[in-house]
Amino acid sequence: NVVYFKSWAHILALDEGNNLFLNKEYRLAMDEYSIECPWWAIEEGEEPLDGAKRELKEELWIVAKNRKYLGVMHPVKGFIVVNAHIFMADVENILEKKLDDVEHIERIKVPLKTAYEWVESQKINDPISCYLIQKAYIQRLLQH
Repeated sequence: NVVYFKSWAHILALDEGNNLFLNKEYRLAMDEYSIECPWWAIEEGEEPLDGAKRELKEELWIVAKNRKYLGVMHPVKGFIVVNAHIFMADVENILEKKLDDVEHIERIKVPLKTAYEWVESQKINDPISCYLIQKAYIQRLLQH
């Protein structure tokens, strides 16, 4: 059996101090809390970048600039068809987070190096979040 999903948009936002912003939320299917980059389904007729910007603002109350499209990933090729569009961006503004009755999402600000260590220890184990964090970490190392 093959399962078809709407396309997703994932975004990793970093501030000037090399901190990144992740969300922590309960994932019913795994019966656990997950730390990951914000992502969600792209709405009908919405461009992937617009979906990524919307999710970053809705989930973490962050406005980003210098958004860079990194391409498409297919996280579960064996039986799920989904295009996961991935982005990196710089934090432009952090808004005051408002409580949402539907989604209970905690915004986590963490140094990039710590997030990389969390990937290595599997504290973060969402595959696309792992990829984005590792890519950001390597890019920052190469810049210095």
